[in-house]
Amino acid sequence: MKEKISVIIPCYNQTTLLERNLRYLEKQSFKDFKIVIIDDNSSENYKEVILKFPDLNIEYVRNEKNLGAMGNIFKSIFYKMDSPYKISL
Repeated sequence: MKEKISVIIPCYNQTTLLERNLRYLEKQSFKDFKIVIIDDNSSENYKEVILKFPDLNIEYVRNEKNLGAMGNIFKSIFYKMDSPYKISL
């Protein structure tokens, strides 16, 4: 099913912030969204955080090498999505 909104979260070594963002998204009454987490080759374990949210539709992407903050943000902006609307956190 094609989601109405894609929520893209570029991140690097901020698992606490990611978990807080996912908790906010989990509480939303609007549920027609997909979350894409783009990990900029972090040393922290994002998969462990994602497992805490089995009811959220999450896609996890890990860069093979660190692109830097701007590189990862640009990747998130241009990441191919099927949904008609996209927002980046």
